[in-house]
Amino acid sequence: MNSPTLLFLLCSVPFVLSACTKEEALPLFDQGMIRGSVCCSESGEMASGARVHLFGPYGSASASSSLDGSYAFEGLGNGTYELRIEMDGYGSMFLYGIQVFGKDTLNLPRTGLYAMVSDRDYPDITAANTKGELDWLSYGAGLVLTTTYARSEEVEEFPLRFFFSTSEDVSPDHFLFSRIGANLYRYDCPKQMILFEDLFGCSGETLYVVGYRCNRNDPGYFDGYTGMQRYSTLERSQHTRVLKFTMP
Repeated sequence: MNSPTLLFLLCSVPFVLSACTKEEALPLFDQGMIRGSVCCSESGEMASGARVHLFGPYGSASASSSLDGSYAFEGLGNGTYELRIEMDGYGSMFLYGIQVFGKDTLNLPRTGLYAMVSDRDYPDITAANTKGELDWLSYGAGLVLTTTYARSEEVEEFPLRFFFSTSEDVSPDHFLFSRIGANLYRYDCPKQMILFEDLFGCSGETLYVVGYRCNRNDPGYFDGYTGMQRYSTLERSQHTRVLKFTMP
């Protein structure tokens, strides 16, 4: 074999290998189906016109929920999928780890959407006190936050979810537990307060707390990618200052 021929063959091998590796894998079956439905959790009504986005190993697709809140994706190959469900005025929900096998039809549990509370005002917090600092506080693991709002019996529950951590970097991405608290009105305090009755922590331990604007009814969902509890209606740019306190 002369040198030009050998050189041509050697140069051709990488091209053939590269061409093979770029071929997309094809599913063994493409008759799988995912079906589900969407509702507005707080009203109980089915959500018509919600946008449902599907992501999987063979690409992505989108659909809108029908009048009865239902949606479906057909012709799916084997693999693991995820869904993002959106609707104007509501927090987006994410569903992870949806596995389709063979020609199966997978019926998902109903997904509930919670309304955003972007139009609701909220106060900042100025002080954090526990039992021993407040004579009248009888809860052993209780906490009272003083707000910037004036005392009033007419104040609605604040649209805030609070996050607690042993680190001053406390946030929805770094927290030990979260609570929503309850409004507290006392005649001997000029400011509205927020009460927490059941906190976790060891006596003498320093904790940090911060509140984020969020729908109080939003129970959150588990994010399989990060291993964290997420809240669909939480607004990351809208939050109180961080305060620290010592567990009694």
